[in-house]
Amino acid sequence: MRIALFLAVVLSLLVLPAGQAGTGYTIDFTGSAVETETSGQGGGIEQYIGDDPSDGLRGVRWSEEADVPCHFESYIRDIDDGHKIAQGRYWAGCGGGTWGDDERVTVDGGGDLNPQTYVRGIAVCDNGKDNHRIKGIRLYKAKVWKTKKQIDELDDTTSASHAANCEQWKKAVFCPPGTIANTAVLHTDMQIAWTGAFSDAVQGISLLCLKVTWT
Repeated sequence: MRIALFLAVVLSLLVLPAGQAGTGYTIDFTGSAVETETSGQGGGIEQYIGDDPSDGLRGVRWSEEADVPCHFESYIRDIDDGHKIAQGRYWAGCGGGTWGDDERVTVDGGGDLNPQTYVRGIAVCDNGKDNHRIKGIRLYKAKVWKTKKQIDELDDTTSASHAANCEQWKKAVFCPPGTIANTAVLHTDMQIAWTGAFSDAVQGISLLCLKVTWT
C-alpha cells in the first residue's frame, strides 16, 4: 500500500505543468527593445554595452582617462537562470588607450546574492560643467519572479560616484512596466583631455528594455 502511494505521488509530480514545477516558470524576452529617455546629456554618438539576447543588465563599471569617462563595461545576468552571471560587452573611447579611477555599481552587490534582480532604471550625475562628463551612476532595481508572473519594482537603489566631482544628479529614466533593461546606451561626445589626447566622453545614458514573458 505504501509503495503504491509513493508511486502515485511521483507520477503526479511528473505531470505537473512546467510553470508549477519546483523551479518555477521558464522566463524569456519577447518583442523589440524599447528605449527610455536619456538621463544626462542626450544626443552624440551612441555606444552599446550589455546587448545579449538572453541576459538582463545588472550593473555597470566605468573608468576615466585624464578626467574623461571613456571606458564602460556591463555586468549581465541570464533572464531565466539568475545564478548565471557574466561580464557583458564593453566600450572604450579613451584616446590614449589607458584608463583608471574605476567605479562600479550593481543591483546585487557584485555577485548572485539576489539572483532574480535586474536594472529597471538609471540616473547619472555629471560634473556640473558644459562638457557634462558623467561622474556618478545610480541604478533602480526590479525583481523578476520565477514562481509567479510578476515583476516587483523595488524602491531601493544603489549608486557609485567620483564624489568630489559629482555635482548634479540628473532625472532618472525607467523601463516601461513589464520590461527590464537589457542594454545600456552611452551617449558620447569627443573631447580633449587635460593630456591633450582626444577621447570620447560619456555624457548621458539611456536603457534598452525588453518585455519579460513566462511559460
